[in-house]
Amino acid sequence: STRVEIRKLDWLEIHSRPLTGSTKVDETDQFDYIFAADVIYEPLHVSWIYSTVTALLRLPVNGQPQPRFHLVLPIRSTHSLETTTFETKFDPHRPIDITSTDQKHGHRLVTKRNRTFWARDGFGAGGSEMRQYLVYEIGWECCVGCGTA
Repeated sequence: STRVEIRKLDWLEIHSRPLTGSTKVDETDQFDYIFAADVIYEPLHVSWIYSTVTALLRLPVNGQPQPRFHLVLPIRSTHSLETTTFETKFDPHRPIDITSTDQKHGHRLVTKRNRTFWARDGFGAGGSEMRQYLVYEIGWECCVGCGTA
């Protein structure tokens, strides 16, 4: 049977741990899948999400399903900078910086797939306007010194 666990996640708290000297995330707090929707409202939120997912997403293990972070973002004309910042940060074609703190044991997070879809938003006075969404599937990529991607 599959165990599903839902927890409150404070992106800023996890992101701030290395800055405050707090202990790193315990291996028991690592997950195979992380899901988030409509969580980026400022460009700086992207770095919070990147460092949090880096800390909490389990690294790949041969013979097991690949860990993934799934993110849904509504397409908003007022949030194009945030979307561009996200896409740049998780771009698999960005240069590899082996000195970067954005890595975990020789791996970095990259967009594996993305797509768009239309759905009713269910919010506001109208309550059922059609809105376009971006769906990202983020996973690990081997940067240096690892055999699993």
